Amino acid sequence: MDGVVQESSLALTLGRVAEPELQANIEEQHPRNLGRIHTRLSAFKVYSLDQEVEESLLGVCTRLKLCTSFDPWKFKKTLGFSNLERLCLLKRVMDAHVLPNLSIAAQQQMARYRQTNVQVYDEDIDSTHAIQFKNEESNIFRDGWEQHFVDRRRLVSLEVVGLYWQNNKQQFVFPILKRVQRSPSPPRAVNQE
Repeated sequence: MDGVVQESSLALTLGRVAEPELQANIEEQHPRNLGRIHTRLSAFKVYSLDQEVEESLLGVCTRLKLCTSFDPWKFKKTLGFSNLERLCLLKRVMDAHVLPNLSIAAQQQMARYRQTNVQVYDEDIDSTHAIQFKNEESNIFRDGWEQHFVDRRRLVSLEVVGLYWQNNKQQFVFPILKRVQRSPSPPRAVNQE
């Protein structure tokens, strides 16, 4: 596969019932580790045709199924011009995946002031930044977003970023998922006097 590592999911299934605790633990893991885990699990038991037929007759399946469609990014955003000043996220998704999982102090700040500071881990360059998180008509990253992400990472419109909430560390995880192709700067004219 020419050195390309596919992302994998390790959802354990017995028949067609997924174990929710396992899936939740997998989503908390760093997605780049999944290729190594995929390789290790691939080396597990090889089933003979007789074993597969026997399980089929019993109506069970003990085979681990590897899913290659694992996508941890609960929020994907194609940046528009307004997102370069503040990042707006879907309120219904934030209300379901993030707000209930904030620390008690952060939940109290959101209830009282409709804002709190959150940590955002930039996994591309291994740095963490405090960003003001506001709960308005939509959920918004405001103070710190432009400085720590737009300016420093040189984000432009039409680039795609991702986010997911990491409960155990009480932080968002952020990468740039797709960059816009930029034309090279024209060479500067040299004054030859």
